[in-house]
Amino acid sequence: MRKNLYKFILKILLRLYDFVYQKIGAFAIRYYGFHPKHKFEDYHKFFLVNIQEGAKVLDVGCSRGELTIDIAKKSLSVTAYDISKESIEFAKKNNSRENINYFVGEATQDMPQEHFDVAVCSNILEHLSHPRDFLNKLTSISEKILVRVPNIDNNWISGLKKDLGMSYFFDTQHNREYTSTSIREELEESGWQVESIQISHELRVIGRKKIK
Repeated sequence: MRKNLYKFILKILLRLYDFVYQKIGAFAIRYYGFHPKHKFEDYHKFFLVNIQEGAKVLDVGCSRGELTIDIAKKSLSVTAYDISKESIEFAKKNNSRENINYFVGEATQDMPQEHFDVAVCSNILEHLSHPRDFLNKLTSISEKILVRVPNIDNNWISGLKKDLGMSYFFDTQHNREYTSTSIREELEESGWQVESIQISHELRVIGRKKIK
């Protein structure tokens, strides 16, 4: 009986946690003018270290361009797109450089038909309805892929939600979250050879197009 009460309370608190988490992110963006993950997490470095000087880069789901402009500082050119018109307008106004081409587009349907040295996918795959279709299509235009996705194995809140029979993704806007095994399988089944996976609270993956 008491265990059922604890379960009931935990579910209420976890729903409140999800609500508060979303609100913290929204108000933090208003406070800083950008999401604080760009200030307090080191993932920009992962992308910059693994993009060669003078590369031609595709940034898929670039959001407001905070990562894009850093990439552009060492790249020949960056083509960056996002489904949010508002985000692209912000990026053009606040994170623009001569070598960046921003446009509004959906990840798979509006993929540019030109060749890139590397494709950047930072917190994109978890939002897509059909990530394998996207990844497979990407092999036709890029030699290398850099991926960042949430690691569901390194989040005890997600494990607790799963045990309680709740929707257990870290973010309610995600269609999926990943383990190191599942992201490797998804990439390799879509024509990519995984070179390395960095494992922490998220998964950072380097992949190369498979030679046919």
